[in-house]
Amino acid sequence: MVPIEDFVRSSIISWKWWTCLALSVLPWILWLIYDRRDYRKQRLYAGAVIALISCILDALGVTLGYWEYNVQLLPIPIGILPYDFTLIPVIIMFMIKSDSIKQVFIKGSLFSFLTTYIGHPLFDQWLHFVNHTHWENSLSLPIYLLLYIIANWLFLKLSYR
Repeated sequence: MVPIEDFVRSSIISWKWWTCLALSVLPWILWLIYDRRDYRKQRLYAGAVIALISCILDALGVTLGYWEYNVQLLPIPIGILPYDFTLIPVIIMFMIKSDSIKQVFIKGSLFSFLTTYIGHPLFDQWLHFVNHTHWENSLSLPIYLLLYIIANWLFLKLSYR
């Protein structure tokens, strides 16, 4: 593990670290401003579960060598915080509502497609935050769809108790 002094010298002065910080904080601020107040607690619970699942899957992917991170917000051995703890859950929380099964599948497919084919290349090839060395982006499609369906199911379960 990198000593704290080295982490501070090498990371905090880089534009990548500041971009990670902004991507970790700004989506939450926007969500708090623009989210409807009805059922907020239920969406937060669903978002927290998705963040936890994302973090576990991310740690598994790093451990198995499918990808590695070039930047870390904190000097701890977990994935990239903006992606797991902010972008995925916040986007899903904005999207979930009590919709029909058909709408859930359509929204989940849209989320999955955009995350896989825009989010991954953005973080991998354009920003160089992550190297997907042994992972094919299209493998993420069903995972993101399943994350969305789980979040929506959990939201509905919590909302109609």
